[in-house]
Amino acid sequence: MEIESQDLLEDLAMDNKDRFVRTIAVSRITDPNILEELAYNAKYTDVRQMAFDKLGKIDNVFAEIAKYDKKGKNRLSAVS
Repeated sequence: MEIESQDLLEDLAMDNKDRFVRTIAVSRITDPNILEELAYNAKYTDVRQMAFDKLGKIDNVFAEIAKYDKKGKNRLSAVS
């Protein structure tokens, strides 16, 4: 909770296995460039969704998940 470095928060959000850690990290990121990077390149869907939300691009969430998510279940849900 005390980490303020945007770069370190990005690293934690990008591919940390612990969902709680990822969620807290994304919630503390304010740099729009880092949020954009996470929105398109984060390993986990929840991080990409949060980043798009923070950027105000909620419409992009489902399109990106439908195109790129590795899990068929997530892709099918996004298309629906």
